[in-house]
Amino acid sequence: MPQLTTLAQQLNARGVASRYISHLTRPHRVILYCRVSSQPQRHNGNLQDDINKALTDLRRLHCTVLKVVSGVETSQIFAPRGLLQQAIDLARKQHDTILVSPWRDRIIRHRGEDYEAQPTVAEYNELIRLAAGVTIATIEHPDSTETRSKQTKRGLEAKGRRPHKPRPGEFKCRRLAWLPLVAVMATQGMSMRAIAAQLNKRNDGFRPVTPKTIWLWVQGV
Repeated sequence: MPQLTTLAQQLNARGVASRYISHLTRPHRVILYCRVSSQPQRHNGNLQDDINKALTDLRRLHCTVLKVVSGVETSQIFAPRGLLQQAIDLARKQHDTILVSPWRDRIIRHRGEDYEAQPTVAEYNELIRLAAGVTIATIEHPDSTETRSKQTKRGLEAKGRRPHKPRPGEFKCRRLAWLPLVAVMATQGMSMRAIAAQLNKRNDGFRPVTPKTIWLWVQGV
């Protein structure tokens, strides 16, 4: 059991992007993958701006762009027939070709509540399995965090919302306030999804909680 616990801890630890995603620094044959998370971002021209900037950067690096795969898609869930999978398949069919995206968070994001957090080792491993031998690279360094914050702000502005700034200790306060309720509902046999739905109906001033977060709380009870 201790060995299994250690393995689970290792997989849930934050990964280091540059161990899984390369930094593009020299000429390559590439499939360019660009995405935005919502239709408002696309309508505002954000997607085309990203494509244009990426093509300019790739020309500067003397790369050969074989195809651009772009559209609206989330990077928190790897869809079997999604745009990312299509781009990877195209790169695999070409000789000596890699998949390139402007930034790391265009390819993968953490699936948990704090989606701006670094993805876990397990999430990066899932990406590598999806790539199945295709090299994935970014124009910006994959460990860079500066661009990610700009992308998040731009995306929220496109949706007509201001970026949320968590109050200091907000997540801890929410956990302390809701954990006793979670424990009671869990002993009553309620599912994690049902518990999250009940808590999110409360007007306590906290951010909504996800079923995955509830599960993590229950594991720690």
